[in-house]
Parts: sequence; C-alpha cells; structure tokens
Amino acid sequence: MKKYLGFINLIIFSISIFVCLQLYPEFDFFKDTFSYLGTLKQTAVIFNLTMIFLGISNFFYLNFIIESYKLKGSSQDVLKIIINLVILSLFMVGLIPLNLNENLHYLFAFILFYGLAVGIVFFGIVIAPKNLLFSRFNIGFGIFMILIFSILNGALKTNAFNESVYLFLLTLWIFTLFFINPNKNKVIAKY
Repeated sequence: MKKYLGFINLIIFSISIFVCLQLYPEFDFFKDTFSYLGTLKQTAVIFNLTMIFLGISNFFYLNFIIESYKLKGSSQDVLKIIINLVILSLFMVGLIPLNLNENLHYLFAFILFYGLAVGIVFFGIVIAPKNLLFSRFNIGFGIFMILIFSILNGALKTNAFNESVYLFLLTLWIFTLFFINPNKNKVIAKY
C-alpha cells in the first residue's frame, strides 16, 4: 500500500484543486497561485486541510521510499532531514494560509518547491552505489526541476501554471520510483 501512496497523494491533491476550482471558477492560472485558494471563504477549508493531510501522508510515503533503499549512516540522515523539512513545509503551507502571514507562508512554499528538488538531487547522490543509472537520473531530474521552476518564476510571476508544471514533473518522478527496484540496477520495483 505504501508504494502507491505517492499516486494517491497526487490524486487527492488533484481532486482538491478541482473541487476548489468548481467553487471559485474565477481562479486565474496565470495570475493566482494555488495558495490563493487557501484564502478564499469558499475554498480555504478544503485547500488548507488538504495541504495539512498531504504533509502527514507524505511523511509516511517519502520516509518509506528512503527506507526502501536501505541506506546507511549520515547520508540517510541528511536525506531524511531534507525530506522531513520539505514535508513540514507542506504541512505549514496549509496551517499558515497566505492571508494569515504572507511572508511565512511564502517561506514555507519556497522550502517546499526548492527543497523537494534539492532532496531529489541529494537522493540521486546518496543512491549512486546502489543504482548508478537511477542515481544519474535523479540528479539530472532534480536540477532540471530547479531550473524550469526558476526560469518560469523569473519570466512569469509565480502562478498556478508554473506550479502545475512543477507538479507534473514531480508526478513523472514519482512514476519512476514506482518502477525502479531500489536495491538493484533493474526496472520494476519489488517492495
């Protein structure tokens, strides 16, 4: 069940956004961020509770992924610190909506988006001895996520379109986790 949690979390997030967009059809993907949904009377409870729930759920999922690679020592500890900081940030994005404390909310959102990509890069570095091909993929993919998100946010103001591109890339990464055996250089995971 735990290996499916990444997909389940993405589905829950997608359903939450879909419901929020039905409740607030004026939402503008090129002007508003998803966090804006956490400030509106008709969508705040759904959006913020979803972020809090996903923070808790992803704690179990991402720590399961790390544990499945049977890493040892300080590299696993550093990876867990990075990932748990990202998970805490997701939780805090829901707990501290944009309209409650804008600066703190954006700090947690920044840690969430960039910290996750950095975590993917570090994950690639740490798993190199176990699966070199997948390691290189993670390093390249994490750097690509950072670059794309930075370019989009630099060219356009941060908005839901940029966040959607990032979430699409994250979905692709989660998809690869599903099919990679964590301890061998073979495809198709057997957890």
